Amino acid sequence: MPISVALVLSGGGAKGEFQVGFLEALDEARLDLRFCFFTGVSVGALNATCLAQYPDFSAGVRALRVVWDGIERNDQVYTSCIPRNTEGLLNKIRLLLALPKLLKRPSLHDAAPLRKLIEASVSWDRLADSARHGCIWAVGVTSLTDGRYYLVSNDERFVRVGQERYKGTLALTLERGRPGSIPDHVVDFVLASASMPTMFSPVEVGGHLLVDGGLRDVTPLSAPFLAARREICRPELILVVNASPRETPPWDGPRPPRITDIAGRGTEIMVNEIIRNDVEVAEVLNELAQSSPTTPPLRLPIVVVWPDTTFGLEALDFERVSVRRRLREHGRTKGHQLVEQLRSFLRVQGLPEEGDVRGWRAWIEASGPRAGATLTVHV
Repeated sequence: MPISVALVLSGGGAKGEFQVGFLEALDEARLDLRFCFFTGVSVGALNATCLAQYPDFSAGVRALRVVWDGIERNDQVYTSCIPRNTEGLLNKIRLLLALPKLLKRPSLHDAAPLRKLIEASVSWDRLADSARHGCIWAVGVTSLTDGRYYLVSNDERFVRVGQERYKGTLALTLERGRPGSIPDHVVDFVLASASMPTMFSPVEVGGHLLVDGGLRDVTPLSAPFLAARREICRPELILVVNASPRETPPWDGPRPPRITDIAGRGTEIMVNEIIRNDVEVAEVLNELAQSSPTTPPLRLPIVVVWPDTTFGLEALDFERVSVRRRLREHGRTKGHQLVEQLRSFLRVQGLPEEGDVRGWRAWIEASGPRAGATLTVHV
């Protein structure tokens, strides 16, 4: 029997290319996996949404590759009124002329090109059909209007659970023609999940200004746990694929830095810290579920994948295509590394190399940071 897997993808902008390579390698390995839950925020929301539209994982990976292969310039994702080069008198004059206009804008960049990319890549009909095949899709957005976190999904039950948990004032629904209609605003919700405040403008839906769900849940590991506890989806394994290294690398940005450089670096540090905290909280929850008789007996094995490096690629630098391809290849290497570690362990244990639930749990328990206690392995 295939293992039911919940896929969780973090944010990271252009560094999301790492996730593409990793998923390509995982698809090539032909492990006996069935992806039943897809979630993410920021670039992870876009990647998860592309994948979730296809019950066949290989078809989803091919569609995701097409999206990323088509991006070669920044202006295919965003435009900016800030001159990229501020050296020299002429560029400084251009910057001064742009400042009054900038102060009246809601963001440093315009995400209109990203909206077009999402419109071309995302179909509500495909997401709805995927739900009928048992593939749940969920992305997170945060409302600047009421400060609440919203779980947007193709599953009516999960939408209701999200409303009960986070108490938002925008009534989400799968019905068309309503202010919070997910089918009517699926592109808006995916765009909002990628809209980091100040970097990109909020997206208005039903009178709410929506931005990146990463303000409240950047990984987001809570979604598959919530789905499992409410018995909406029964993942037997959670796979978390991050787009940034576990340790924030030193910054070699320009001196003096521009406002966009500072905003980008600050966002990178914040995202890294929240990701680490999310994983640590999930580890603690698994340990508590094992040790406490009053805690519901839900323990989900977690595999967390981190890139070793991003080769100096910044979140909004989509034009360095060769560096992005190196990062994708690094993701493929990480994917092959995970598969080989698992299969090597299974061979020693005399278990099937396709990896059943028993084999995955045994490998994670043996390879985790605290063997036998924390059902987590970091790759």
